[in-house]
Amino acid sequence: MEAFTGKVWVLGDDIDTDIIIPTEYLALKTIDDMKQYGFSPLRPELAGQIEKGDIIVAGKNFGCGSSRSSRRSAFPALSRNPLPGSFSATPSITAFF
Repeated sequence: MEAFTGKVWVLGDDIDTDIIIPTEYLALKTIDDMKQYGFSPLRPELAGQIEKGDIIVAGKNFGCGSSRSSRRSAFPALSRNPLPGSFSATPSITAFF
């Protein structure tokens, strides 16, 4: 089993795709442009504090909401090690994990 190292960020339940990347930032041209706004409705400073290799621990129903591909693509740019309590039933949002 691979061991993970990094800072742990604990989020709550029902983190939907509008929290992962808010709709108003989907018009930005690149994932790098979008990722600075990740989780901003929940904690505006969070995206700027997460570093490569950090671990995000979320509660149940992580990733519920829209299945837009830009939101799926932006999440790995925020963290390489997501540990949700459960995934949303939206198959396309969970496919990249």
